[in-house]
Amino acid sequence: MAGTSQVQVLLKSNSSSQVILAATLASGSLASSSLRARPELLSLSANNLSYANAGTVLNWWSTYPVPKTLPAPYNDSDLYGICPAWGYARVQQSTVSSISPGDLVWGFWPLSSAAVDLYLHSTEPRNHFIETSPWREKLMPLYNRYILLPTSDPLHSDPLFREWTAIFTVWQSAYTLNTFVFSKAYHIHPMPETGLPWSPSDADLTHTLIITLASSSKTARSFAHQLATNRPPNEDPLALLEIGSSSALLSSSYNNTSNLRFPHRHIPYDSMLSQSTTFWITSPSNLHRILILDFGGRSNAAYHLHTHLSSTLSDTPLTIIGIGSETKVFTPSDWAERATTAQQIGKIQSNASGQRVAAIEKLGAKEFFEGAAREWERVVRETRRQEEEGRVLGVKMVVGKGIGGEDGVEGGWRRICEGKGKGDEGLVYEI
Repeated sequence: MAGTSQVQVLLKSNSSSQVILAATLASGSLASSSLRARPELLSLSANNLSYANAGTVLNWWSTYPVPKTLPAPYNDSDLYGICPAWGYARVQQSTVSSISPGDLVWGFWPLSSAAVDLYLHSTEPRNHFIETSPWREKLMPLYNRYILLPTSDPLHSDPLFREWTAIFTVWQSAYTLNTFVFSKAYHIHPMPETGLPWSPSDADLTHTLIITLASSSKTARSFAHQLATNRPPNEDPLALLEIGSSSALLSSSYNNTSNLRFPHRHIPYDSMLSQSTTFWITSPSNLHRILILDFGGRSNAAYHLHTHLSSTLSDTPLTIIGIGSETKVFTPSDWAERATTAQQIGKIQSNASGQRVAAIEKLGAKEFFEGAAREWERVVRETRRQEEEGRVLGVKMVVGKGIGGEDGVEGGWRRICEGKGKGDEGLVYEI
């Protein structure tokens, strides 16, 4: 299919089942207030697998419904779907006055080399747009926002910066958690849509020992780095325990752990219930709370850890927040078990989209996005200078080509579904 536009199509009931098809996703004349753009650079990670796993429940399958022009049975939207991914697309046509052919747009694109049409309304701040197609109306706001990149922007003119931005899309979730959820000034609830209270004392980390599960994930790495380098004065956590399968965690994303203002330790999963780990957790004299942040711990690690600490440290308040899910293909029974387990341990679910909406309401869109952009630029600049091989937050960039084939999205997807993805690698594809 050389020279032909391709799309990855997944079986909704088993997202490890993929097929790469020749496809046209947009044709005909362009409607008003629209653009037609072709994906140019897309990232791929365990996060994309989460979009597929929860595609029906959280409406991610509705982002780009399979077109009727695909061959049967792949044109059946009840059975098959197109998984979206974060990245950049080049505008081919536009009826939006402020967007021209050749412009670069950041946002949520199909895993495809075919051009797609977006229906856009401008919003704040400048160069931001909201996709308003009726089939996307139930999609969370985070996934309907598109950003036009000014041609004069020196950072986004740098291909490496664009690649790192695509790889670390999840960084902004970590930034929002650190800056707004765990902030005595803003104290935004992890899932603001619930309307439940989240007081300054809930957001206060000064007497809280934090435990992160799946600490080699990009979101967990990003959050640990934010704790180490971007906390307000006198609001550092009491200590940080990272639990994960890789040792290249905070020590690699923060170049000198001896300068940390709080105790830090990393352990593998098989040590998390050990006597020595329990002793380390209980050793701070001013421990008021334990906070477990589950970024996608393996094999029900969150349940086992919560149960252990609840019985061992019954007098210490324990909070658990779910941020990510395990990197695996979920079956309906897996989802049912996950929901039951979360209810049993009182896990609070985090929602990055709702947090961002709440933060924008407090700050205004311009201040929120400019603040996040400044901080991300700092992270990339400092960590690329400090780390070996130009890594960012301990992650090595791996660049693939195209949609189909072992070196394309097809091969990367298969490896992620088989659990062969590496926490210290970031996959990005030139389409």
